[in-house]
Amino acid sequence: MIAQMHTVGVPIMLGTDSPTVPGVPGFSAHEELLALGTTGLPPIEIPKIATRHASESINQTLPGRTRLGVITVAATADLILLEDNPLNNLAHSQSIVGVTYRGHWRSADWFRPRLEAIATSYTAP
Repeated sequence: MIAQMHTVGVPIMLGTDSPTVPGVPGFSAHEELLALGTTGLPPIEIPKIATRHASESINQTLPGRTRLGVITVAATADLILLEDNPLNNLAHSQSIVGVTYRGHWRSADWFRPRLEAIATSYTAP
């Protein structure tokens, strides 16, 4: 059904990486990416769903803001540097070397302990 919706132009966005149980921020988005891989969507579209589509939605809903989700002068973009190509295997989305967030580089060594602390603090309902 998701692939059919995409084919007719329904915007699809990643949505589970929010602070709700059982979704664990920093982890559940990767699970959702893997689930999207089973829907029949073209593999090239799945990273767009996880990144560009949300930014386009915010840009349309909140006019006047700095453009999000593009890499260009005067735009705001948080970036993820991966070791491996997620187009070859969606699980590679977890091969994070580091991220830029609000203009600052954070290596995996910096954020992994924080993600592990978040995951430890979550319990199933």
